[in-house]
Amino acid sequence: MTVALMIRLLVGAGLAVLSSCGPTSMPMPMPVRTPDAANSTLEVSKTTAVADNSDTIELIVTVKDSTGAPVNEAGVVVAASGRGTPVDASGRTSTGSDGKLTLALRSNVAETRTITATVTTPSGPVALSMQPVVTFLAGPLANVRFTVQPSQVRVGLPITPAVALAAEDAHGNLVASSDVTVSVRLVRTTMAGGLSGGAAKRVSDGGVVFDALTIANAESGVALRAETSNGSAAESMTFTVVP
Repeated sequence: MTVALMIRLLVGAGLAVLSSCGPTSMPMPMPVRTPDAANSTLEVSKTTAVADNSDTIELIVTVKDSTGAPVNEAGVVVAASGRGTPVDASGRTSTGSDGKLTLALRSNVAETRTITATVTTPSGPVALSMQPVVTFLAGPLANVRFTVQPSQVRVGLPITPAVALAAEDAHGNLVASSDVTVSVRLVRTTMAGGLSGGAAKRVSDGGVVFDALTIANAESGVALRAETSNGSAAESMTFTVVP
């Protein structure tokens, strides 16, 4: 082997060693984005729904930092005031790459509810400024019940206090108004046709009041039966009609 060839090999090996020992490039760390309460939003897909535990309002949280950039993988806690069903948090509870998180709210209670959202951060919770209000409305009339029962009454005089019934949906919410009508008749009697003032009335203010019920015959152990035009019914406590 010639001297020139040996020098070239040694120089080449040295260069290879130096090259392998050179600096290694490191990936740049991703910037940490801090949620900003004013820039982040909490929106709802609609402001009213039926309180049937089925009709759904979507709650859309968008978390952004002070520059308006989306914050991904941010944990979010969304809550709704009131007595109804809690916010459905059984799925994802942190924002996606677009900074968004969508949750569902259903309820079986007719009421107005305020929605709040809080973002969890290492330095503490950040409450979003927006707090939308939604209203759950009673469903269709499903039941009636006596709220003021009939009491002992004299023949030909109005039952006092006036007999009253509440109109409720399938979940017990008062139905404010309805096209359904309610009528009252006398039952548990041996003398049919003795009741006046029980003709059909429409539901309003969550129920019906019968303030002119009179009975023509004296009898004990009678009762009133309330019947609706959509097929539901309720029977009162028994009472006595005195001469």
